[in-house]
Amino acid sequence: MLNRSIAPAAGEIEKVDLQEAKAIQLANGLPLYYIASGQLPVIRVELIFKSGAYYEHTNGQSFFAAKLLAEGTSDLTSQQIASKFDYYGSFIEINPGLDHVSVVLYTLSKHLKPVMQLLSEVLTNATFPDKELQIQKRIKKQSIRINLEKTSTVASRKIREVLFGEDHPYGKSLEEKDVDLITRKSLQDYKGTVLFNEPTVIVSGGIKDHDLQVIDRSLSSLPYSSLQRGKKQVLRSGSSTELIEKDGALQSSIRLAQRIIPKDHEDYFGLVVLNEVFGGYFGSRLMKNIREDKGYTYGIHSSLVHLISDQMMMIGTDVNREYTKATINEIHHEMQELRDQPISDGELSSVKNYMLGSFLSSINTPFSLADKFKSIHFQGLGYNYYDNYVDQVKAIDATMLTALANKYLKIENFSTVIVGGY
Repeated sequence: MLNRSIAPAAGEIEKVDLQEAKAIQLANGLPLYYIASGQLPVIRVELIFKSGAYYEHTNGQSFFAAKLLAEGTSDLTSQQIASKFDYYGSFIEINPGLDHVSVVLYTLSKHLKPVMQLLSEVLTNATFPDKELQIQKRIKKQSIRINLEKTSTVASRKIREVLFGEDHPYGKSLEEKDVDLITRKSLQDYKGTVLFNEPTVIVSGGIKDHDLQVIDRSLSSLPYSSLQRGKKQVLRSGSSTELIEKDGALQSSIRLAQRIIPKDHEDYFGLVVLNEVFGGYFGSRLMKNIREDKGYTYGIHSSLVHLISDQMMMIGTDVNREYTKATINEIHHEMQELRDQPISDGELSSVKNYMLGSFLSSINTPFSLADKFKSIHFQGLGYNYYDNYVDQVKAIDATMLTALANKYLKIENFSTVIVGGY
């Protein structure tokens, strides 16, 4: 009988065998990558277009074009489209972003053919009905009003503006005046020229050969473009501190950020470990100090954010207003500690084990394997990135982390935004 009072033996992770995506070309020339894995007859089909906010000519074009894709075609109303997906137990998610617009379909494999035909109808024949557009505009304007009352939303918007500039796609935000200027014609123009730019198809789940053939036939009539991505100039440089007073706010939202190195930089894996120690997980320095010891916040987190054209390190938390200055001082203190004092062997070992264990748990489904592929594919990296990740996380030592902290945790390199008050 299994003795549950004895913990199972721990083993060291030597190498991760990650199932790689296979590539084929569809009849119309589109690249399709697929991961056939799992026992369940469930399939996820993703179409990812290079048509996010980075590509739009009018602020909000990408957002509203994406939101209205499934809100009516030349033959179907929005309600009919939703009912048909529901009938087959399927659903789609359409996500507009800064770099990409993604259309994600989840379906049972036995319903793939009719559902893919419906998806094709949605993509090729979307008409952006004016009635639906007006509804979406009202919803978005109301959402903007509500969110601008939240210190956390204002802080997140402002820190991007500080880092990249208010005219840069990564720094601008959608305002009510922008929503007012959106027209049905501008969305139709965007669909005809930009929305289906350079599609990538990623399929994962219980896939068979005939499923790929169904997808190929269904996407054969999809129109797409190949537009060059122009380089957008980042006008902001250096660091700054900006305070936005918000009368009546009981809390302050704090954001610190700096632009950082890309994933293919030689220091990158070390920076990933350093970030984890600093504020990347529940046992991090920031959480232990500012949440557990001081009780200033329920949560504080540091993360590395990677976009196609740039990347940043972001520290974020919400605190009671009276703890604002003290919280910022403690964040600076933890940066200084990592620059001055080598991390202990025990703490470093715990962080490494957490990171490697989390990595293993993040690759146990076909959908998560597809997500891992996406994170390297759109950064121009290969699967050796993950081999290097495991090797370099294991190899990092306290001396290396101290050196990296002195390069990347300099207080003077971080811009700070405070929304609320002191």
